[in-house]
Amino acid sequence: MSISLTSIFIFLAALITQISGAALIPRTAGFTDIGWTATCLASYIASTWLLAILVRQGVALNIVVPFMAAAVPLSTIAIAYLAYGQSVSLPKLGLLVGACCAIGIAGSLK
Repeated sequence: MSISLTSIFIFLAALITQISGAALIPRTAGFTDIGWTATCLASYIASTWLLAILVRQGVALNIVVPFMAAAVPLSTIAIAYLAYGQSVSLPKLGLLVGACCAIGIAGSLK
C-alpha cells in the first residue's frame, strides 16, 4: 500500500494539533481558564478528527498510532523544556526514547 502525499499532510496536521494540545495544557490552569481550555480541547478534537480521516482513507490504525505514540511525547518534552523551562534529565530522555523505539518496533510486528 502506498501512502499519498495528502495522507502525509493529514498525518502531520494531526501530529501538530496533538502536540499543540499537549503544549497548551499548562495554560489551561487545570481547566479553569476557559479560553485556553477551549483551545486545548479543540486541538485534541481536531487531531482525533484528522486521524479518523486517515483511517477512512485506508491508512492502517496500527501504522498511525505507533508513529503518534512516539512523536507526541518526545515533541512535548522538547516544548516543555524550550517553552516552559522544565528540566530534562538524560536518564529520563533515554528511557522515553527507548520506549518510543519499543512502540515503533511493536507496531511493525505482525
